[in-house]
This record gives sequence, structure tokens and C-alpha cells, in this order.
Amino acid sequence: MEDNDIITEFEQRNEDALSHTTEKYGKTIHKIAENILGNTHDADEIRNDALMKLWSTIPPQHPRSLFAYIAVIVRNIAYDKCRADKRKKRYGEQVQIALDEFSECIPSDFDVE
Repeated sequence: MEDNDIITEFEQRNEDALSHTTEKYGKTIHKIAENILGNTHDADEIRNDALMKLWSTIPPQHPRSLFAYIAVIVRNIAYDKCRADKRKKRYGEQVQIALDEFSECIPSDFDVE
């Protein structure tokens, strides 16, 4: 199926557009996400998120190249996921260090008497 036909299906809100897009670009979408994230499970999630974003953005937008449009969406979602994962790692360690330091200030349950 041609890209213009798929775009027309999106504009008409035909759900077959999602299956046709997955059929034509599913492996490529997955590979782009996997190359960025390095994780197959996360790449599957990115593919689903990209299809959802595609469904919600194409009627107002009319891309000239469906592949380029999808590739940009996948790349942006994958990089956002990378940033979120790094943020969790960075702040998770700082919270643990702060809690360890704070535990020294808390009085213990041990009673001297």
C-alpha cells in the first residue's frame, strides 16, 4: 500500500491505517527505537506509542513523507524515554544518599535504661 493511501486512511479515521503502517514500517520503527534504547521490550512500547501519536497527529498534519514523519516521532519518543530513565537513575542515587545521611540523625529505639 502506498504512503498517500495510508495517510488518507488516517485522515478518514480508518483503523486499518494502523495495521497498514505496522505492516509496512513496523520492523523499521522497532529497529530505530531499539538502536536508540538498546532494549527490545522498550522498543515495542515505543512502537505502540509512536502509532498512537501518529493516530492523534495526522488529521491536523499532512506529511509529505510518511516514513520521515514516523521516524521523527519514534526518535523523539525514544530520546524522551532515555532522558526519563537517566533522570530516574540520577535522582534515585541522590535520594538514597540523603536518606543514609539522615538516618544518622534519627534517634534509635534502643533505650539505655
